[in-house]
Amino acid sequence: MVHCPKPTCKAENESGMNFCTTCGSVLTGGAFTVKSDPASMNRANAALLVAATTGEPSSITAALQSGASSRHTNNEGTSVLALAAASGNEQAVHLLLEAGADVRATDAAGDTALGSAAFGGHSSIIRRLLAKGAVLDARGHRHRTPLHMAALAGRTDACRTLVEAGADCSAQDESGYTPVALAADRGRKDTRAYLESVGIAASGASAGNPNIE
Repeated sequence: MVHCPKPTCKAENESGMNFCTTCGSVLTGGAFTVKSDPASMNRANAALLVAATTGEPSSITAALQSGASSRHTNNEGTSVLALAAASGNEQAVHLLLEAGADVRATDAAGDTALGSAAFGGHSSIIRRLLAKGAVLDARGHRHRTPLHMAALAGRTDACRTLVEAGADCSAQDESGYTPVALAADRGRKDTRAYLESVGIAASGASAGNPNIE
């Protein structure tokens, strides 16, 4: 006989059962997993949103073990993976990916975790996401690729990481800007110099376009 570990249940079940016949808790890998109620899951997901950006790895693990979803999003549709990538929390990114986070998930604007990592200049996270299947030239806000985002923020090392992975340096955003044109427009001298050094002409819309953001 096996006792259900759920504190409010503790029912006895025949050995070999896949679930508790009293409360429905699922038996996985030889041990019962407590079925979380909606309120508990909401609390766990809220904790995961915080832990993804500021928490220690143990906080991520605790939230996931409490029923949080590795694919949870905030009110803007941004995934916990994208939040972790934006903050540079590499261990959080690793734990979320191992727990099944969708590396290609997009928010309402189409932005991905890779774009978030690129804008933040987190090259090691960029490499990890690409290794897990992230789309290198995924289009997000204003039809920009991760390379656009890195150039916009002046993240030269992130640009280098993306270029070496094969990013499309000639891609244009909705205003006609290439990554090097964005770097030039924003005065990102080092980033512009790098992009030009790998043979990219400063083409696209002219600097100073009032529609650029």
